[in-house]
Amino acid sequence: MDTRRRQATLGGVPLPLTPTEFRLLCALLARPDEVLSRQELACSIWGYEHTSGIDRSLKVHVRRLRAKLAAGRVPAPPIVAVRGYGYLLARDPTGTQPQTSSA
Repeated sequence: MDTRRRQATLGGVPLPLTPTEFRLLCALLARPDEVLSRQELACSIWGYEHTSGIDRSLKVHVRRLRAKLAAGRVPAPPIVAVRGYGYLLARDPTGTQPQTSSA
């Protein structure tokens, strides 16, 4: 991740991310293996915590980001959905022992 240039690469290949996908990936990379609530992600991505009406949009952005990460030549860590709570970027492909954030 190059936050100054707002560029992400996977295996040396630039990822064609939208600004929202970039902010989502930054939020997940900042706290790997930690479950981030939808509210935390909404605050990181859009700057506010109220998620009414944002859940669908967040799901779409996660789905698109997953597809872009999966399209790379190098395996990317999976984005794991935690039902009823949020998402985590698992360093371990099995996603074992995720930590829930205290915030």
